[in-house]
Amino acid sequence: MSADAVTNVKTNNTWIIALLVSMAVNGLLVGLLLSKQVQPDIVRPELPPAQNTQRIVPNNPRHLVRTLSPKRRKQVMTTAMKNLDVKGEGHPRPMFKQLQQAKMKTMNLLSADALDTAAIEQSLADIRVLNQKLAVSGDALMLEVLAQLTPEERKTAREALQKRKKMRRRKANRREHQQR
Repeated sequence: MSADAVTNVKTNNTWIIALLVSMAVNGLLVGLLLSKQVQPDIVRPELPPAQNTQRIVPNNPRHLVRTLSPKRRKQVMTTAMKNLDVKGEGHPRPMFKQLQQAKMKTMNLLSADALDTAAIEQSLADIRVLNQKLAVSGDALMLEVLAQLTPEERKTAREALQKRKKMRRRKANRREHQQR
């Protein structure tokens, strides 16, 4: 055999091997694509609808006074904060700062090199206590705000809250629908 014939055979073998490898790769890709189409849909268990944990009365007084004029809003909130009597629980603003600090402390404990579970548990317990105190304080503030509103203002606030609640439900339904 001449040198040209040997080179031709090697070149032909190289092309044949490349063709076979290419066909194998294409076959795998087609198989993967077909398996995804043929594979039955994963049956997701139907989850019960989320429990409505939102209170009947909102816990944020700002939602109630949102419909008032800025001057009236400031007057109502200032008077409510002055009249706030929380039975030793304290005012909401300092508690929000304490809550923020407690959360930062927890995050720092979580990212520390040495895991101190006792300190993390204590920090989480502190957050629970602060959340409970804030709930009591927020409820008292809501009552103070409501006591200052006229019946017409309460009616307008109620309608605005109902509208806001419907809008939040629509958003949640849209998000849920988009995830499917």
